[in-house]
Amino acid sequence: MDSEFLTSLRKDRQGSGSEAQLPLVGLSPGSRVVLRICDRRTVHRSLHFRGKGKQPIICPESECPVCDRGKRPVSCDYVNVYDCQEERVKVLYVCGTLRQQLGKCVEQYGQPTEYDIMITRSKMRGHNQYNVEKAETNAPLPSDLSLYPLEQRLKPATREELEALFDDSDLPL
Repeated sequence: MDSEFLTSLRKDRQGSGSEAQLPLVGLSPGSRVVLRICDRRTVHRSLHFRGKGKQPIICPESECPVCDRGKRPVSCDYVNVYDCQEERVKVLYVCGTLRQQLGKCVEQYGQPTEYDIMITRSKMRGHNQYNVEKAETNAPLPSDLSLYPLEQRLKPATREELEALFDDSDLPL
């Protein structure tokens, strides 16, 4: 078990930047991706989700009109990963059941930067289900990988941006 990696998935960290400019790993229902975690460091953010597509918006955690209206943010961690199928660096955000399943894989196989993982997403009774397992492949990573500076790029939304994004129909009374 790699407790340092598991602990980093839970720690609160601060930073700045914008999620919209990062290539996020897309996990739609029925999809399967093979990834290698590139960095043991994760960046924690709290997220609000907006609209039918559940667009993630980074919560400022203070002066937040969404939180002020009683809508609690979701705890989430971001990590640089190498998408083995597309052969490029992307960013994976890890929340809820995906965090639990990744934690089980880390406990069983150790440091996740040492092997490829396969993540499968399904939907059961309206809830996302994730299966995370050690992939059969274990290709070496390219030596010239350039990771995203997540601490600098993940910037919380401002109060004004949140007020413009979330109307009263998005918020509880």
